[in-house]
Amino acid sequence: MRLYMLPYAGGSSTVYTKWKRYFDSSAVECVPLEINGRGSLTGVPFYTDMDAAVQGLIAGYLNDSSEQTALFGHSMGGVLAFEIARVLTQMGRPPVHLFISGANTPDYQGDSWDVRSMNDEQFLNHLEKIGGFQEEFFDNPAYQAYFLPILRADYTLLRSRPPYHPQALPCGITVFTGMDDPYSMENIDHWGEFSEQELTVFSLKGNHFFLHDQAESMCKIMITQLRAAMRKEG
Repeated sequence: MRLYMLPYAGGSSTVYTKWKRYFDSSAVECVPLEINGRGSLTGVPFYTDMDAAVQGLIAGYLNDSSEQTALFGHSMGGVLAFEIARVLTQMGRPPVHLFISGANTPDYQGDSWDVRSMNDEQFLNHLEKIGGFQEEFFDNPAYQAYFLPILRADYTLLRSRPPYHPQALPCGITVFTGMDDPYSMENIDHWGEFSEQELTVFSLKGNHFFLHDQAESMCKIMITQLRAAMRKEG
């Protein structure tokens, strides 16, 4: 079983490097995915189209049709994880389980930020409101020069999401949300309409980036959920 991990906007695969220690790789292998334009793929053109990103990630990482697959994503990563699960299901390869963290449902209309109309100062103010960034980021032009293009591309990617597909996945969905996260609490129970199985929700302490403090707890939950899903698979 491989659990593919997708990062939030501006993040890279290194977000999940330390998470590997919580998994027994002989049972569940934690596989952080790298997205174009950052980390080991710095210099590779960014994804700014959701369909292209999903097809590229499937071709690059999830091309073994014989393996058991699960997906986890936080925020933007949750959006990508759902879209990948949807396409894999259409291909006859549904994941065993889908873990969504800090992300709203595909039909949610509340996110209206269009970074294309923001200058850097406005964009930085927006990022500061979200929280989760180290204070030095806002005072360091070198950090901003590196991360702002990545973040702008990621927000453009999110806005390119295709129209809502009314498709309930055959796999179970587990949702994680931060108790103090205003961005993923509004329609959390609505995730139940996107799975043919029972929805499980865990509210954890923290803001939108609760995953950094809750990694160990989240991994224990995922291991338990995956064991149950594999028993169902037989």
